[in-house]
Amino acid sequence: MSGQSNGFLYSLLRRRWIETGGWYLLTLLYLSLYLSLFLQVHYQLTANQKNRALLV
Repeated sequence: MSGQSNGFLYSLLRRRWIETGGWYLLTLLYLSLYLSLFLQVHYQLTANQKNRALLV
């Protein structure tokens, strides 16, 4: 009996999570991680270009 109610609670919570924008938050998290990675790479590339300009 308790297992059934737990499963019901879980499905209810999961449905509510999706309805309240859980996927939106997850996507936002992934986008922010991707953006930070992109910015790091971009910064390193521009720093390398500046170093090359100084060397030449």
